[in-house]
Amino acid sequence: FPSHDTLVTIYFSSLVALDVTVSTVEDTTSSIDVLTTAYDSVTGVKCTVTTCVIKILSQGSFGSANSNGVNIFYTPTGHRFGTDYLFFTVCRINNLNDCSTPALLTAVVRPLADRWTSNADSFYVVLGVPENLYVLANDRNYDNLPYFEIENGVICVTTQPRRGSVTVQSKMLVYTLTNSIVTGK
Repeated sequence: FPSHDTLVTIYFSSLVALDVTVSTVEDTTSSIDVLTTAYDSVTGVKCTVTTCVIKILSQGSFGSANSNGVNIFYTPTGHRFGTDYLFFTVCRINNLNDCSTPALLTAVVRPLADRWTSNADSFYVVLGVPENLYVLANDRNYDNLPYFEIENGVICVTTQPRRGSVTVQSKMLVYTLTNSIVTGK
């Protein structure tokens, strides 16, 4: 049998892209420069816009990402917040098959202080007995979260009721009915 030499070339990319964490707020697109974390592990030379390009490998679970090759633009789905993850790689501009191993982009999406919807409240009270009234319990923000889970708000009493008195304690009103007889308006 004639001898046939076979040449097998194993290619190893020396590019390294580090994991990146970004903090952003809901409903906002963030521009993330991940090239500054990428470098050649053999030469130590950092990637630049003239030597490397970014490829997005996966999308987040509640946000989307795209890239212009230089930055990653991450946008969380409207009115969503929490921690989202996606993968990217960095490749050489002159050889788009020469890429780093996948790197993780962690996006920590904080909620915005959205506008609140105050809902009417009604309570049964007993004459002379102070009653704790949780008037914020049914109020929601745009993300449908209860007021007390997001904000450290303040309740202000602008007018005292005609048939009782109101004080504020923490996130509730304390109402005491002092007169059960209605005399006009």
